[in-house]
Amino acid sequence: KKLRVGVISTGDEVIPIDNGSLEDFQIYNSNAYMIKSALNGLGIDEVSISHVADKEELIIANLKKLLECNDILITSGGISVGKKDLIRRCLLECGVKEKFWRVRIKPSKPIFYGTYGNHCQVYGLPGNPVSSYVGFLLFVLPAINLRNGVPKDKSGLPTVRMELSADLVNNENRVNYMMGEVNGRQELQIHRKQTSNNILGLSNSNVLVRVEPLTKLHRGEVIDALIIS
Repeated sequence: KKLRVGVISTGDEVIPIDNGSLEDFQIYNSNAYMIKSALNGLGIDEVSISHVADKEELIIANLKKLLECNDILITSGGISVGKKDLIRRCLLECGVKEKFWRVRIKPSKPIFYGTYGNHCQVYGLPGNPVSSYVGFLLFVLPAINLRNGVPKDKSGLPTVRMELSADLVNNENRVNYMMGEVNGRQELQIHRKQTSNNILGLSNSNVLVRVEPLTKLHRGEVIDALIIS
């Protein structure tokens, strides 16, 4: 049986990617199509995309429909602790059983995971594009691979041994996943701007480097980089 996956984005500021122009407060719905492309790359063709405004009754109505007809539901945005972050409350209202919410990592800290009935896994991804995509790679991708019969030790991202070209410092008390690029000379360069909205840096990255909390990695160290493209 092929997996059916629903992807729903939220936010009054999010508009279709074919819209001609943006107002100052608006952003294109890049996350939904980024996630859909990643799902297609995993061999999943049955992917529905929808969007809903920041209104609780609309969110609940849409979630109820998607929870019934999908094996996996992925939400994008609205999962943190702001005034308009309504997704977690709405998921619980719909009967989703929360397994965890918020993980001590950067990016993708607010990620949510739960289950609905015996058939649907639910992932709540943050709205910022880097956080959303990294959360997908670290949590959703392995789960899909496992459901498709991939052995557990091969379900996550593949790795490559690389030598660091510069020191890496993580001063935070959580794991950092840093975007980087391995060039044609097999040199690993870490992007200077590691912000969760840096979609250009993400598009120019082909690896993630995991740096443990309160840790410094030194130039010349050989590390396992996670291949993301």
